[in-house]
Amino acid sequence: MQRIPRHRFLAAVLTFLSLMAIGMLPTGGFVSAASAATNCPNSEGTFCFLAISAPESVATGRVFTVQVAVTTDGSTVARSDPCSKVDVNLLVSDIEAENSVLYVAKTSGGVATFNLIVTNPGPYSLDTTASKPGCSYVSDSAEFMAVDIPADQPIAPCPDNVSCAQTTSTTGSAATLFADTGTFSPPPFFSALVGQGCGDGGPADPNGVLNFAYVGVDSKTIILALRPDRVTKGIGLYNICWRSDLEFTQLGGTPAPVVDGMFTGYLPSCKQNDVGPCVLFKMSGQHNDAFFGILAPPGDPLTYPN
Repeated sequence: MQRIPRHRFLAAVLTFLSLMAIGMLPTGGFVSAASAATNCPNSEGTFCFLAISAPESVATGRVFTVQVAVTTDGSTVARSDPCSKVDVNLLVSDIEAENSVLYVAKTSGGVATFNLIVTNPGPYSLDTTASKPGCSYVSDSAEFMAVDIPADQPIAPCPDNVSCAQTTSTTGSAATLFADTGTFSPPPFFSALVGQGCGDGGPADPNGVLNFAYVGVDSKTIILALRPDRVTKGIGLYNICWRSDLEFTQLGGTPAPVVDGMFTGYLPSCKQNDVGPCVLFKMSGQHNDAFFGILAPPGDPLTYPN
């Protein structure tokens, strides 16, 4: 198995810490470097490119931000081009309900900002266009997933520009899963494993066993969250139970035993150049929430904090 450089999983920790400060908003990955051209060539056959920056996942009923930039190449904002001053159309479509809402915003400094809210969970699409005499624009599109998250349930935000999925148990647990590429199937929580866990009586949340499917070749990061009423001991005293059809080294350095057909055991802490599965971090949130970061190789395990 390919070894994962230490900076990869350290980057995952830093990503989480920084995103906790900004919530679920997009980072706005637009460039306006001094060395880059900031105007769109207006000769025949050339265009300005619209570029959407949006979160991969949002909470229903909560305001989130989408930005659309007028760019020279998909990333460099065309700040010095007259075509960057324009009304931008953003069509937000609920894919499952088959309905759409059109929003219009003026650009400021070549970027149009939309503060949006959606009420239904499920997949959504974003499509943006613009029109101005003498200017030509290449449209852009994106997708995001809306998730029902209880108001009192902590959850780690999705990083920008990665494959991400989020889910909650509705009774105290949540999970954010992300990887550089690949796809996640909807990751459900279900009730405690009886006689099939780590011999500890089950998860802190009785409905808090995470199961998911991942199609891809990259390592992935899983951040599990417990709301305060499920945190009954010090964060460092929690272990992460891991059940997988792939062999792994459990806490203590020995191979995980097979329990009811699956390798089962507690995860160790990550070490330098670790490929996982292992625990990246354990940390408390603002209101005694608990967050547990896990580095995981490809594969589809069951996991929970206890």
